[in-house]
Amino acid sequence: MTDTTTQSGPASIAAFAARVRAELNDLPAEEVDELVDGLEADLADQAADAGEGFALPDAVAYAAELRAAAGLEPRAPRRRGGRGAALLERWRARARSEWERAMQVPLVASAAAFVASLRPVWWLLRGWVFFAIFGAFLGTAHSVVGAPANIGAWIVLLALIVASVQWGRGLWLQRRWLRVTRSAVTAITAVALPFVLVDFMNSLERAAYSVSTTYYEASTPGLAVDGVRVRNIFAYDAQGNPLDGVQLFDQNGSPLNTVGQEDSVAASDSYFNCGGGPVTVPLTVAGRGGLWNVYPLNEVPAEDACVDPANAQGLAAPAPRPYDSVAPIGQAATEPSAGPSPSPSGEPSAEPSVGPNAGPAGEPSPSAGPTEAPSAAPSATTGDS
Repeated sequence: MTDTTTQSGPASIAAFAARVRAELNDLPAEEVDELVDGLEADLADQAADAGEGFALPDAVAYAAELRAAAGLEPRAPRRRGGRGAALLERWRARARSEWERAMQVPLVASAAAFVASLRPVWWLLRGWVFFAIFGAFLGTAHSVVGAPANIGAWIVLLALIVASVQWGRGLWLQRRWLRVTRSAVTAITAVALPFVLVDFMNSLERAAYSVSTTYYEASTPGLAVDGVRVRNIFAYDAQGNPLDGVQLFDQNGSPLNTVGQEDSVAASDSYFNCGGGPVTVPLTVAGRGGLWNVYPLNEVPAEDACVDPANAQGLAAPAPRPYDSVAPIGQAATEPSAGPSPSPSGEPSAEPSVGPNAGPAGEPSPSAGPTEAPSAAPSATTGDS
């Protein structure tokens, strides 16, 4: 073997090992690993023993000796074609020369060694990205890109990862079409990897947002209906008349309040405070504190944007009812009365008089005589008087 350099540092040894691997790149990766396994460590030991007199051998001749020792055929001579093949060969030689020069830099050699150690990670990524690309067509994709949706999808993903790892180790490549397939899959994976990673991160963000939104709606404090917070409760009796001071309890006998157990001792409903609308306050009873289950609750008007709990009772007033009355139970539902409407003239309408001869509702009693209709006003005449 011919000596090519007198440098024997770690960077030179790493560059030499890379050149040897390049000369063996026509072999499966697993065979290459077996042939050069421990090469750098052996050369480092030889350099330490020989000192300054150690010289690295020629990489091409060393690779040929490794082939011969393993009983392998010599490397087939590279086909020589026209001008294009010559240009390609020169480009390869120049790239190899530049790579060897770069490997003389310790930092570059260390970085190359680190990247080479990450090959198993790439094998796993290749199988996962390939699954993510074709998972949608096979019906194996989930809400998160590349996440199996069922046991069948997990089997497909694991099969692709196993195949990718075996290809990386130089196995399962007995036929040429398998090697071509590996090269095609590797190229597709390298191009698609950035896009798949972006879609993966976006789908994770959407999934996290969906979970947080669901949690927020489910964790609305106090009493809520379909995720909408209940501020107050108004009760009406069987005849449709409004009720005051109604005490409500749940099926366990606990007071039914709108603010939740944690805020049941608060002086005001903090959920609606500072811009959320009118703020309800509990009924205060001496010796019992605030009662949140007696309805309807008094409210602090919405114009008071922020309510100081210490002054909440002083600002509170009876809450306006949604309806003055509702249809009695058992009677056909009608539009609930929303209170007396003003007369067209803007003046309050006259109340029916109640006198000795009036009925319960202010109507004349049956004993009262019929009322006389007012006399018709004389019609206007036309012509000269």
